[in-house]
Amino acid sequence: MVAVIAYLLARMRSRNKNTCNRWWWYGSFFAGLFRDLPEIATRDILSNVKALLGKEIVREIELEEIERRVVPLLPGYMVSEMKFFLGITNGYDRDKAEVDEFSDRLLENDAWKAVEDITIYLYKDGCSESMAVDEKLLKLCDRLVAFAETVY
Repeated sequence: MVAVIAYLLARMRSRNKNTCNRWWWYGSFFAGLFRDLPEIATRDILSNVKALLGKEIVREIELEEIERRVVPLLPGYMVSEMKFFLGITNGYDRDKAEVDEFSDRLLENDAWKAVEDITIYLYKDGCSESMAVDEKLLKLCDRLVAFAETVY
């Protein structure tokens, strides 16, 4: 549900605002689709419990399970893209992690970087064809879906 709402909002926003990055909706859809995949090991832990246990420890367990269970099943050409959607840096090291799953990011030439505000890259002149993930949009969609689940 998060992926569908993110896709529709990204498509509407790109039409209305004339974004130059046509990969924005693609990245937002697949990041929304796979956003809960790391929870294969820990299930859906409440945010308060996660904070009590330590987000870093839970994230490390989730990433180890992704590397052990999911990555071996993927064809080689999909690994870097899947890691991009999940917010996993290549060669993830907890002590050196400058990017997490909740940061806006761009994928260029199989390397990705976190950006503070994705809209700067979406609406600038002469922009690149890099894939973008708008985590602020995904967080909004995630909360909208959570609200709908509680009401209905």
